[in-house]
Amino acid sequence: MNKILEGKLILLASHNPLDIDLLCDCVYELDAETIVSQRSILSQ
Repeated sequence: MNKILEGKLILLASHNPLDIDLLCDCVYELDAETIVSQRSILSQ
């Protein structure tokens, strides 16, 4: 699956932190159209 998604961007918008942690590699938090935080989630 990683080869299929290599070089692709998928945008996920959710208010559920569990969904975000499970499905995302990198998270940007927005407030009023401004990025207020950024974090990377390392897969183990």
